[in-house]
Amino acid sequence: MLTQARADASEGDHAAAAAALMRTQQRRSLIVWLTDLAETAGVPDVIECASQMADRHLVLCAMLRQMDVTALAASSPATPADLFRVLAAQEVLDRREALLRGLRRRGALALDLAPAEVASAVVQRYLAIKEQNAL
Repeated sequence: MLTQARADASEGDHAAAAAALMRTQQRRSLIVWLTDLAETAGVPDVIECASQMADRHLVLCAMLRQMDVTALAASSPATPADLFRVLAAQEVLDRREALLRGLRRRGALALDLAPAEVASAVVQRYLAIKEQNAL
């Protein structure tokens, strides 16, 4: 199903999106879910909604990696304040990895990608899915 997309600064409603998709798309399909997974209270909804959709559809969650957080987590702190920033960045990455594991356990395919990798990685995964007749 193709639709027009537009930018919006509000937080996504994962449950409403999943419910609308489940209502309108009866035939098994590949669902590609692109998200940056900002640290919000709604993040666990992603796992629950992907799980619900994975019962009928093949769900591919492509998570956009925050490159500045990744770089900060890998840096060497020079001051105590830097240490706290590095540890916070590492915690964000640990939560993200836990979320990716949760998605995979519930039947979704999950990719963790730098923004520049998204298009080619999603196309490559789609081609692999088609080759395996997974739909």
